[in-house]
Amino acid sequence: MYISRRMRIPLVAMISIIFLEYWAVSSGRLINFDGILYLRSAEAMLNNDFAGAYAIYRWPLYSILIATVSQLFHLSLTMSAYVINGLLQVILTLSFINLIKQLGGNRRCQWLALIILTVHPYLNDYRSYIIRDFGYWAFFLLSLNFLISSVNQNKLRYAVFGSIILLIAAAFRVEGLIFVLLLPMSFLFVNQFTFSKRLIFLAVSLLPLIILGVMVAYFTYSYADSDLQHIGRMDHVINLFYAIPTIRDNVSTIISEMKVSVLDYQAQHGASVIVIGGLLVLMLFETVKVTSPVLFLLSAYAAKRHFIPKSYAKMLCKFTLLINFLILLYFVGTFNFLTGRYVMPICLILLLWGPFTIDHFYQYYCVLQTNKFKFWYFPTTVAILLGMFIYNITHWHYDKIYIREAGQWSNRHLAKEAFLRSNSAEYLFYSQGVLKNWEQHFIDDFHQLMNKASSEQIIAVKLNKKQALKVLPTLQNWKLLATFQNKRGDRLIIMKKTT
Repeated sequence: MYISRRMRIPLVAMISIIFLEYWAVSSGRLINFDGILYLRSAEAMLNNDFAGAYAIYRWPLYSILIATVSQLFHLSLTMSAYVINGLLQVILTLSFINLIKQLGGNRRCQWLALIILTVHPYLNDYRSYIIRDFGYWAFFLLSLNFLISSVNQNKLRYAVFGSIILLIAAAFRVEGLIFVLLLPMSFLFVNQFTFSKRLIFLAVSLLPLIILGVMVAYFTYSYADSDLQHIGRMDHVINLFYAIPTIRDNVSTIISEMKVSVLDYQAQHGASVIVIGGLLVLMLFETVKVTSPVLFLLSAYAAKRHFIPKSYAKMLCKFTLLINFLILLYFVGTFNFLTGRYVMPICLILLLWGPFTIDHFYQYYCVLQTNKFKFWYFPTTVAILLGMFIYNITHWHYDKIYIREAGQWSNRHLAKEAFLRSNSAEYLFYSQGVLKNWEQHFIDDFHQLMNKASSEQIIAVKLNKKQALKVLPTLQNWKLLATFQNKRGDRLIIMKKTT
């Protein structure tokens, strides 16, 4: 069967994503903690307990999707979540490849973009997660495609589609609202448009946001007695208006603590520089780590040598990168920590430059200089990228498999009516199977958990190696039922109080 040249990349992309998602799901890794909350919320929705679903997780769209797919296709909630994630990853990959095309990349660059996303270590790491971030990343990149097409093809409806898709991205993560507000401003810098046309594109692209604002105002008026901070994640939106004072106060607190407990008198005058510089270095380090050092260098080289021609697409990507860095600065300054999922939008934009460097090396060394490298350049490049992929998937962390084993043991050996308490949500998930019941038995702090235990309850305590060395000698009044541990020495002890 003949497949048109235009359809080959999308078809290979979809097959690759399906294969990688199946591989990640069947790898035996545990469901992440957020994933358990989404599944419990979805189950509550299927039981028509919408108040309970909202209480479990105050950002309901992803749970609604899981419950809907489960009901329509008669799949388990877990499988429904993975089906949704697979579809979102397909949208993410195709949008990324089309962005390469919009930036002026040839088909070779598009194939390289597919390979880069396929081997990317953090994306592969997240494939087994049940997270709403995939929806945010996918629709965020898709909206960029529509906004670029609106300028390239001079079509207002594409600008509207791009803004609506940004609103969908914001329904997965609240930061999307920042892009809904700021990204349309990029139309003001389109040189090929007259000023009046720029204003028209800006007004049209802001129309969905205006409609949303009217709906929110009506909702606020209708529910004037409600506390907005407890509706969805509106507290995060409200906090954005206090971002600068919050960051200033947090940085001031860190500086004061450093002056008291870390720095000597002579170094205290430089505390501000040390703290601010440290936060910026943390952002850069996390960005390089999540992007992958090799891919980051390829992208940096392409940016330095201007391999991507000037265009609205390039300007929009840079504008997007700047906004993402400001959002990242907000996270660092407000919460004083970073995770790879916060950095991933920046990495996806940076990775757009990588394929152009690889293609440039091919053009320069294999075509312009000599043909002797031509026949082994791409096989070697692909072999290196595949080596990265194999290394990444063989170093997935299986340190928590012992928790799954403990849950399976509990299913086989403990009575179904047994009252379990644990400081491990994952253990309760795998041991009981009934998602809605575990929260009332869940206590995060293991000291509090053991103090509240009674002789009728079965306690499962998760301890790291250091905690285990301190706690194990104090268990004279406890009957150990089973112990599970990993190679690192972390343990999950199932026991019962004897007195």
